[in-house]
Amino acid sequence: MNNLLAHPLATLLICFMCVVCVPATNLTVGYLANIHGIHGKNRQGHIISGAMTYAVKQVNDQHILPDNYTLEFIYEDTKGETLEGTNAVINMWRNNVIAFFGPENSCEVEATVSASLNLPMVSYVSTIFIFSHNSVTLYNLGC
Repeated sequence: MNNLLAHPLATLLICFMCVVCVPATNLTVGYLANIHGIHGKNRQGHIISGAMTYAVKQVNDQHILPDNYTLEFIYEDTKGETLEGTNAVINMWRNNVIAFFGPENSCEVEATVSASLNLPMVSYVSTIFIFSHNSVTLYNLGC
């Protein structure tokens, strides 16, 4: 258990596994980045992309997940646009993702869609949180 606490991403994903029933052994998370968009002067997706790749590799290399489970991620460029981000959430849901990381420029609609699908969304930029008292969903709407 101590090993899990040293790896916040792995701990977070194991918590998601407890909430979302996933029959497959490949766990896929969705990464929503602003790579080519004009919105958002910092476009942190360029920086975070390397961290996502590294984190997934570490989780798999160190066998942090239960036996026969592997972690992978898919990404879509939201271009910092709400419609692109919402479309990416739906496309990733169709590809059986268990959680979302991002987006960075717009997130209110994307977070609402994610919540309606009962899938967690973790923003890597936002600082404002809105909690829903009627569910376990954490809305992160300050993108």
